[in-house]
Amino acid sequence: MLVLQFANGGNLRDYLKENFSRLQWNDKLRLAKDVAQGLLFLHNHSIAHRNLHPRNILIHDGRAIIADFGLSKIITNETSISNSYIHGMPAYMDPKCFIDNVNNTYKRSLKSDIYGFGVLLWEISSGQKPFHSFKSREAIAIQIYQGRREGPIEGTPPQYIELYTQCWDYNPEKRPEIKYVLEVLNQLEPTNIHRNIEEPLKGLLEKVISEQHIHHHEYKEFVNIEEIIKEELVLVRKATWKNGRITVVLKCLKVNDKDLSDNIIQEFIQKVY
Repeated sequence: MLVLQFANGGNLRDYLKENFSRLQWNDKLRLAKDVAQGLLFLHNHSIAHRNLHPRNILIHDGRAIIADFGLSKIITNETSISNSYIHGMPAYMDPKCFIDNVNNTYKRSLKSDIYGFGVLLWEISSGQKPFHSFKSREAIAIQIYQGRREGPIEGTPPQYIELYTQCWDYNPEKRPEIKYVLEVLNQLEPTNIHRNIEEPLKGLLEKVISEQHIHHHEYKEFVNIEEIIKEELVLVRKATWKNGRITVVLKCLKVNDKDLSDNIIQEFIQKVY
């Protein structure tokens, strides 16, 4: 009998799809560091995972766990490892596998995991599949073969962008060791990121109100408030406006300031308009 830990959050891709609008940068960094710590353990034992992608990262209580070691191998100087991309996700595979696979001259190494981890960092920052506009595996492989990579997402810390750019460098020798990757992630303090990135979000609603020439009213100006619709992000209430003595509809954002993100604000604005 094989006993395995149950992961209540599913895999990373599905977790990001369902929760991305609620994730703050400290949540994203925690996910990235969890995976990096798992890779550090493997690499310290000279083990390459060889199939690192978001469906092989499981989430339990908000923490990431590396899974599926079916293709993992201990790397030695004599090890010869097939570069076929029949298994896995092309977007996460070392581009050397596509380019040198014809003659089978390239042996996957620990640095192949680093490439996949770089793409994983980008997906954590974006909540999107890499090369999501391309439907076939071959089309994605061609994009990678031609040296194309996904662009940075607005609001991503510059150090984070620089890190995943180093990780997905075409040349394996230029990719950092996982120990260095984890050191950089540990230096990215969530408090500093919140200060530099997320604080301007608090003024985004005010900016929209100003640009749309919307009049501001205090909540205390309304009475006889009655909830009529409850959605994931929005509460809709019927109320009486004391000054105008008319019945109005109030749309309220169901998010605390500390959980506010650009994605949430944009979604709320779309619902309002």
